[in-house]
Amino acid sequence: MYIEGGEATIENNVFEDNHCDISVYDAKVVIRNNLMRNSFLENIEDRSQYVIHIAGVSLLNTRYAIVHNNTINYAMNGIYGQLANNCTLTNNSFSKTGEGGFQFWNCWNNTISFNDFYSSGTNAVALYKICGNNVVTYNTMDGQNERKSTDGITILHGMNNLIQGNFITNYQAGIRLAYSNGNVVADNLVEQVGIGEYHMFAGIDLHWSKNNSVIGNTVKSSNRGILLWSPSSQNVVENNDVENSGVGIALHYSANDNLVRGNNVTSCRVGIFLEETSNNTLFQNNFISNELQGYDDGNNQWTYQGEGNYWSDSQVDEYSILPNGTDSKPLLSPASQYVATLPSIGIHEYIASQDQQIQITNSVVIEGKNMVEGSYLVEDGGNLTNKDASICFDKNGQSCGITVMAGGTLYIINSTINATETGLGYLMDAFARSHITIRNSNFTGMGPFVWDWGGFFIAGDNAILENNIFDYYNCCIFIGNNTSILNNKFLHSMEALYVSGGYHTIENNSISRFICEGMLLGGENYVVENNLIDGSYGLSNLNLPFSSERVNFVSIYSCFKGVYCLLNV
Repeated sequence: MYIEGGEATIENNVFEDNHCDISVYDAKVVIRNNLMRNSFLENIEDRSQYVIHIAGVSLLNTRYAIVHNNTINYAMNGIYGQLANNCTLTNNSFSKTGEGGFQFWNCWNNTISFNDFYSSGTNAVALYKICGNNVVTYNTMDGQNERKSTDGITILHGMNNLIQGNFITNYQAGIRLAYSNGNVVADNLVEQVGIGEYHMFAGIDLHWSKNNSVIGNTVKSSNRGILLWSPSSQNVVENNDVENSGVGIALHYSANDNLVRGNNVTSCRVGIFLEETSNNTLFQNNFISNELQGYDDGNNQWTYQGEGNYWSDSQVDEYSILPNGTDSKPLLSPASQYVATLPSIGIHEYIASQDQQIQITNSVVIEGKNMVEGSYLVEDGGNLTNKDASICFDKNGQSCGITVMAGGTLYIINSTINATETGLGYLMDAFARSHITIRNSNFTGMGPFVWDWGGFFIAGDNAILENNIFDYYNCCIFIGNNTSILNNKFLHSMEALYVSGGYHTIENNSISRFICEGMLLGGENYVVENNLIDGSYGLSNLNLPFSSERVNFVSIYSCFKGVYCLLNV
């Protein structure tokens, strides 16, 4: 059944052996009390035409829908949505859905509640490529430990979604957030995830995600309870219970500046594990009867306002968390339990569609907002400031996220910027005579991770890059003069850092996991000091011009090849 435009009610039907049972385009619909089964690709000659439409219900460019009390069995997707907004999907039952129960792309303001998922494919609920202001509550999800059952709930590039009160069991991972900001994950029960060959997965997993709240959840009998990594920052992990699991709470690889408070971790192999992280604050947590109570190799704060944590294996005035951690005010009895207040879900702004470009001709300040955009063009005389902002560029093809023309100025301060498409091309292209300052920010998805340029291209003089993280990109290219590149991390690249021109200062950076050059320097008169290069798979790690003014303390570890010197490349 195909519905385009207008309004319709579809109820009390049986659909069987179709490539899509109900397909809706740009219409208002009510779909209830239907049985749908066998919506697969078999017996279709040209499968490429139907891949995204294979579903019990397909909602494309749909502005309003109620989907209630339907049963969908043996479908590629239970319900597929793209640009589906203001929909209510409740009390539906899904089983044996190949790609998942719900799969939504670029969908906003939807409610997904009180649904049952049984062996529902890759994900029970998947919100992909900019889904925001959605509510996913009180659903039951059982993956039946099937190999294809990856996640109970997945959010990729999501903003301001509420995930609350769901029961998830027998998946590889319970709830996974990647490149997602401002979401609330609360009061969910997750059991039996990440078991056996899926030992790297967790009950609740945050990857490259910022300003999320993980509050009041219970994780039982899983490999890892709550995992933050690469780099997830400024998140709140509060009032959760983790028990009988491998690692209760884990923070890895630049998961910095998070708050971990009021959690109970009981009877795990490792209570809490902090690896290569810093500036996290942990207090009022109870670590009870874990084989190893804690591990901390970074620089983290284990007390706050005179209160530390409770450690059941010790009653001392100072508790050591090997190898580097110290709780100077350990609690002598378990911290009192309380009900944490959930943050309100604000409204994120969808500023531009994927085909729009925003022109900046004067002074524009974007502060404290989370936005989805097509692209920016900062003209001569324009001044764009992104401060405490999260921006996701949703644009296909070889194009640029931010272009700064000659005479334009760009400041990016304490912000998170990523792209949904690896084929975006340069995330930033700054012309000569542009002015660029980037501090304390995270960037990812900057161009294709293949044999082609992509990432950052900055031709202006006096650019400043300080205390940033650049991840999954092709190359950062600087061809101006007097660039300051200080205290940054460059990860997962083709050529991590290419610098030409002259009179640059490159200090205290970490460059790792790259394929070709770690640092390729041309021109003259550099200061290159105290940089770490490691984890190379490629050809050369440090290419230097002979005319460098000072090159000191460049540490190279675990790399395929060493240092090459080139003259004025």
